[in-house]
Amino acid sequence: MSIHGHRDEEPDDQLYQKACYIFEPKSKRPAKRQKVHHDYSTPGPKPVFVPLLNGHETAEQVDLRYKTYQKLWSEQEETINGRKLLDYDLEILHGHVRRLELEKVVVAFQDGEAFDGILLSELISLMSSWLDRIPFVLLFGVATSVGHFQAKLSRFALKRMRGDQFDVEKVDTVLPQVLREIFQAPKSLKLGPGLASAMFDRHRDHVQSIQSFATGVKYAYMSHFFANPLSVLLAEEEEVASMDFPSEFYEAVRNLGSFRRLVQNAMEVEEIETAVSLLKDDEFLKFEISMGLTRCEDATYRLRDAVNVLHAISANLSKRESIPFTVLYQKAVSGQLEDSAIVRDLLLSMTKMQLKDISSMLEELASLELCSFSLPNKLLEIREQIESELSKNIPGSQAQEQTPRLTMRTRNLSRRVTSTETPAATPGQGSSSVQLIRSVQETLETYFEENLIHPKYLFLHEVYFFDFKSPYREVFSPKARFAIERALLHPRDYLACDCCEPSLGGLSATQPATAILYQLYLESGALINVFDLWSAFYAIIGGEDGEDCDSVNALALFYRALADLKYMGMIKHSRKRTDHISKLAWKGL
Repeated sequence: MSIHGHRDEEPDDQLYQKACYIFEPKSKRPAKRQKVHHDYSTPGPKPVFVPLLNGHETAEQVDLRYKTYQKLWSEQEETINGRKLLDYDLEILHGHVRRLELEKVVVAFQDGEAFDGILLSELISLMSSWLDRIPFVLLFGVATSVGHFQAKLSRFALKRMRGDQFDVEKVDTVLPQVLREIFQAPKSLKLGPGLASAMFDRHRDHVQSIQSFATGVKYAYMSHFFANPLSVLLAEEEEVASMDFPSEFYEAVRNLGSFRRLVQNAMEVEEIETAVSLLKDDEFLKFEISMGLTRCEDATYRLRDAVNVLHAISANLSKRESIPFTVLYQKAVSGQLEDSAIVRDLLLSMTKMQLKDISSMLEELASLELCSFSLPNKLLEIREQIESELSKNIPGSQAQEQTPRLTMRTRNLSRRVTSTETPAATPGQGSSSVQLIRSVQETLETYFEENLIHPKYLFLHEVYFFDFKSPYREVFSPKARFAIERALLHPRDYLACDCCEPSLGGLSATQPATAILYQLYLESGALINVFDLWSAFYAIIGGEDGEDCDSVNALALFYRALADLKYMGMIKHSRKRTDHISKLAWKGL
């Protein structure tokens, strides 16, 4: 066997010299390992959606539900996540880059200063050796200074880096943009008020990243489409119209709260035949579902546009802090913006704006890309009048400067905000400016009254809005201790077997040994005598005469259960008494 030494090009820093030894065997033998080339173009297994409605859901309906989920979530994922980073081996990453022809692979270090300098230098050296195959871009979050961060790295690593310094936006400024993209999607699942509030609170309390928020949104999509047969109604209108739904599907629709409200409204207006047809005729219900989807979609568009208009008005009020989009979204989907103090305050604050600011605000509203809102003709006329007013060469042509002391009184008459001018206001240029501002207020107030609709009043709003908080909390904020205590206290609920049915005393020999010992543990004090605990345990396991289980097997079960409780941090050995154990945890505390 011959050994050849080979040394890489030596850097200036002699501490980072590398040597490679190549072993060439004299006798040729087949290699023990062969490199396996994976075919990355082969798609993975297709997730399976199970039929719902007690198995009566047709295969065509299941397939359409799956395709709808894939389509809607893929659109949202592209909007929220952008490029998704792969946390795999570099060979697999190389194949992925070649297949998708990626231009950049970004690796972000949120807290770059927390990493060890030697480890970070080795990582940079490794990635630099792959730059001819994988276009790596490294992002380091630096809280102190760039010089302090560079001092941690070796010269060898610094020579392989070309850095640019820039400031990044905070997560709190990016979250409203992500939420706006979700809300403005033409036809997609929206977050309900309860779920949105839980996600925002978790995002704020735990200082999470946008990727974590996107994971929560994806889980909401999965929960809605995987377990709700009515989610198929979010498919294209033509596909829904051509679908032949089973009778169980219409029964599921009749169990919705919005359907009951629809029938009650028909009864209140004495449309008895319509109510009966909704309850008994599936074909009539299918037609009503089609009409309800159209109305719900249109109302969702108008609600979304009204929120955008409110946010634009709030941003144009220089003397007020802009209302966050997340707050407006929560109040809009919960119906709290309808006849709310927020709308009234924003409209009243316009009286303190200058004419040029009003004109700029109307110009911004006209530039919004909205589906249901276009600047009404009346506002266009008012804007032209404002421009004409500003074009007159009058020094200080401002509403406040030209108008003698204008005061505003609010009166809640028929849910409208009315402004009253004091008698001191004289007709002329000043009163004309005030009248223009008042016309803008009244027009926008009418628009908000017509478009700020509570989603729960819409038929089939359960299809468009997902508002179940319990699945999200169980997955993203699990209560591990509560689950363990409940499993030990009620093992039958988790094992789903008849053998764990508790006896009249609450304990049964068929229950798991750890569950029996835990329930005895709850009945004990702070110090527990091990022999007394064993006696009580054996009395349950062995029966009254000890014939159900011999003492050797029972003792083995006892020690294993005792070790389980110790592993879960419930007991420890007592230093005061060697034959006692100390209780460390109490149920519910």
